[in-house]
Amino acid sequence: MGAERLALESIMDRCNRGDDGSDCFREGAAYRVRLWGNLPRGWAGNFTLHACALGVKIVSGDAICLRGDRWVATFLVHTADPHATLSLHDFLRMARRAPRVVPPLPESDVEIALEEAPDGSSGVVARVQGKDTIGLLAEVLRRFEASALRPREFSIRTLRDDVDGWFWLERTSPEAKSPFA
Repeated sequence: MGAERLALESIMDRCNRGDDGSDCFREGAAYRVRLWGNLPRGWAGNFTLHACALGVKIVSGDAICLRGDRWVATFLVHTADPHATLSLHDFLRMARRAPRVVPPLPESDVEIALEEAPDGSSGVVARVQGKDTIGLLAEVLRRFEASALRPREFSIRTLRDDVDGWFWLERTSPEAKSPFA
């Protein structure tokens, strides 16, 4: 089990008790940001756009919806500023609020491959691969929402400038047009 999965396990109990919160601590040359509690639709996009505004690069991230809007998430982030004190930021608030101003984001150069969930549910599994750009996660989530798909879990990694991510999605409407048509 990777460090991200262990970090998720360590906060599931807090989330299941009904607690909402976040913390941030150093992990080698990077920081580990953990979030748990009620998070609105689009929270991951909000979080990434706020992080971008702070000059924070997301190296990896894992999130699981436990039930309803109760999420646990962990991100490994890096900042170019060696004097930055990321632990002073309210990451939970960032995830809960869309940024006031979002500059035009570069067009993302990614491929999204969708397939029906192998477990026979009405879910969809998506693999996202390509070049990492500012706001990539927010853009990918926007595309899913436009196709009436909502993430229930995701795992995303960047290595150099490449991104590789998996998303487990559910349809938000039974009448939604299938992305496989």
